[in-house]
Amino acid sequence: MIGTITLLAKLLLPSTLGTSATPQQLWIGFISLLLGYSFLPYGVKLIVYNNEGEIKGWPQVILANFIGLIILFAAVTGGAHLID
Repeated sequence: MIGTITLLAKLLLPSTLGTSATPQQLWIGFISLLLGYSFLPYGVKLIVYNNEGEIKGWPQVILANFIGLIILFAAVTGGAHLID
């Protein structure tokens, strides 16, 4: 959570300093925030666990990790352009 909020702050901060972040960077930040805190927790619960709260299997765990990695990579890509 702190990482995504920091990313969004870094995207909005340049606009106060006279430069601006690209719209693509802002969208990446907002989509990362939306997916990371709305879909991901419930999606992992639906994909990985059965009705008894037990893990269905390793393929589901790996799938959930890849979904999380995609969101993380999107956030890192959006933030990396600001450091340059």
